[in-house]
Amino acid sequence: MESMVEKKTWKDLHDHVKDAKRLQSKLTHMLPDLFTFRTASDGRERVYFLGAPSGKKENTLMYADVTRDGQVLPWKQLVSICDPVDTAASALSKEEQLLQERKRSTLKGLTSYSAHNQSGNFVFSANSKLHICCDADFTSEPLNVITLNTVSEGSKLDPKICPHTPDLIAYVSDGDLWLYDLYTHSDHRLTFSKTVSAQGVQAVTSGSPSYIIQEEFSRYTGFWWQCTDTSALDGVYRILYEEVNESDVDVVSIVSPTSKKDGVEYYRYPRPGTTNATCKLRLLEFTLSGPTRQCTSSILDLHTDIQVLYPWSEYTVRADWCPDGERIWVQLLDRLQRKCALVIIPLQYLVSKQHGSSMIEPAPVHPQTIHEEVSDVWINVNNCLRFLETESETNLQYIWASERTGYRHLYLCNNDLTNLTHATVVPLTIGEWQVSAEHQIHFDKEKNLVYFMANKDTPLENHLHCVSLATGCISRLTSLGSSHQTTVSVNCNLVVSTFSSVITNPATHIYHISHDPVKEEAKLLLVNVLLPQTELDPGYQPPQLLTCPLSNSADVMHAMVYKPHNYTEGCKYPTLLFVYGGPQAQMVVNSNRAFRLIRLHTLASLGYAVVCIDGRGSSGRGLQWESHLKCRMGTVEIEDQVEGLKYLASSLGFIDMDRVAIHGWSYGGYTSLLGLLQRPDIFKLCISGAPVTKWEYYDTGYTEKYMETQLSILWGIRMVQLLIQPTCFLMTTTATATMATATMATATMDNRLLLIHGMIDENVHLVHTTTLVEELIKCCKPYKLQIYPNERHGIRNAEAGTHFETMVLSFLQDHL
Repeated sequence: MESMVEKKTWKDLHDHVKDAKRLQSKLTHMLPDLFTFRTASDGRERVYFLGAPSGKKENTLMYADVTRDGQVLPWKQLVSICDPVDTAASALSKEEQLLQERKRSTLKGLTSYSAHNQSGNFVFSANSKLHICCDADFTSEPLNVITLNTVSEGSKLDPKICPHTPDLIAYVSDGDLWLYDLYTHSDHRLTFSKTVSAQGVQAVTSGSPSYIIQEEFSRYTGFWWQCTDTSALDGVYRILYEEVNESDVDVVSIVSPTSKKDGVEYYRYPRPGTTNATCKLRLLEFTLSGPTRQCTSSILDLHTDIQVLYPWSEYTVRADWCPDGERIWVQLLDRLQRKCALVIIPLQYLVSKQHGSSMIEPAPVHPQTIHEEVSDVWINVNNCLRFLETESETNLQYIWASERTGYRHLYLCNNDLTNLTHATVVPLTIGEWQVSAEHQIHFDKEKNLVYFMANKDTPLENHLHCVSLATGCISRLTSLGSSHQTTVSVNCNLVVSTFSSVITNPATHIYHISHDPVKEEAKLLLVNVLLPQTELDPGYQPPQLLTCPLSNSADVMHAMVYKPHNYTEGCKYPTLLFVYGGPQAQMVVNSNRAFRLIRLHTLASLGYAVVCIDGRGSSGRGLQWESHLKCRMGTVEIEDQVEGLKYLASSLGFIDMDRVAIHGWSYGGYTSLLGLLQRPDIFKLCISGAPVTKWEYYDTGYTEKYMETQLSILWGIRMVQLLIQPTCFLMTTTATATMATATMATATMDNRLLLIHGMIDENVHLVHTTTLVEELIKCCKPYKLQIYPNERHGIRNAEAGTHFETMVLSFLQDHL
């Protein structure tokens, strides 16, 4: 029996969306984020975090005092809310908007801060200004915020307190590095590298990574304070930074209704086969002298540039200081992302070249490659590298993460810098599971324990684990049944974990790490609750987690299914297949994602079945699982989705295979178009958001990694050409009709394709959609198009988001 969706007016659908948004808002605004632990001299413990005060929607700095009595802790405001830092009513600058896009951050209000543990200084940027407060004595009242009187123009980005001198704050503004001295309340420009093109687009900048490094390698900073205090010895402060030159990178123009210059925004954007930005690592040295602390600076360069030493390298994906502060480490990656190297650079290798002298003395020391890897698939960059302190100046010990076995695991590496042939690599973890790439690892030197996040027991859940360097024993510290996001204190004494499952709301607990010296293991003991776990909203019905077999394989695909709220046994319901399909993403996890995927619940409440499937190529399952997409994007995604969908329809009994729509965003928009292209017999409707339609229009770092240059161009052309074929716009009477039958059908049906795009999308440019539309018009093919004039790759404006979700519901109701 076929179940019909009740027809509703636009206003009715709008009301449904608003109700869902209220639930989404309730879930989103209650979550704490970005934790920092501090301990007072008298032993009191305090945790700081970003959170929204009661009744507010915007994050600010909050704190809670750890009492270790198992009780729920009250949240308290660290800073008083006032106009200078209340970002609710102020628009983000363009630079801040773009950084939010790169980070995929949905936080409102304050989005980050820098803390200095010993002094209690906190610095943050808001409204394009720098603000500071000090909690030296563990305040009991909200602190007053001081707005720093900076002279730099433009937004103040990425402020960082000097780790050993909390009076000094480095930050980036308008393409250069600046220093604010709290002692004298003076602002100093440290670099003068910024240059712009004729269109006003920055060509050379200091302290900020290029677009590709941010978007594809998730590095959002471009400068690093020297970690040890050498200023007491020589009076010199040091900052390692990168100077990025994008002069030869193509400039793209995007029509923008909000642009202040000719209605157009200009961006540096390298497309496959074109020139990338170049990066030069430089060392900034400065002194502060006299009673006025006059700032005198100089810049040192590598004796020989990285590009000369390592001509195969294309990307500097990670960099920082070694623990002794006498060496720099750099992680390099080649253009196709098959080879990487970890390089150590002594400080003595940096020399002054500012006076243009051609006579540079031979370098007394040289960079050394201490680790190198090559992959026949690709190398996924991670955040797991951790250098350990050693007593010998010539010995380096570090923990490295590698996918050499097909799964990301940790290795303890030892290098004798006097003889690199004596290097040892000892596996710390092993098995068919993954150490998390996104999370940093922590090392407890006293107890010889390494803490890391992994999906050891199930690919659907992330958990905190520890491994003993003494015994090799691995322990899972967090409880199964939920997926966890954890922060470990610097001294590895406390852990805060936010966790949830598909059937539970998020909760945040604080734990003490208890160590068993005999077994060399650790376990977590609950000390306080920061966010208690509440009951699910009465109107919210959670999805089911299921598995689907994969033909000709012992592997299974994981799926998530929302049952229609009006479910009656024996009825079949119109179904939405919500897809991503690409690499670097996992749709199906055992966590409460209602605050991100609330519209899927809304669809179920209106009588739709909703299905998500993670097929081959998705993350969390190892490199071999991902590698099915290598040079084959567009060939396996729909095959897996259809196979999984058919299995679920057969086993569940309520999916109507004659009424299936496919919908996704970004790569999911691309996959949705593939569904209409490859299986018009299965998918009656396609709702494609911000799709890639020609891979030669996308960026270098992503496209060349997965498709390689020439293949990306060929397949990109094929996508547009094939999508306008008649089979994509023909309706068949049954879902079992073959592709041949579909081709033979003659009745052209409209209302099968809805395209959606943000006009100022700087990631997947609007040209992807307009190119497709142009071809559809040439061939007189039906389509619907929705443009959001002031939206980028993600729809962030509340009104636009509400309209988008209402429109999707209306389109499905009218045509599925």
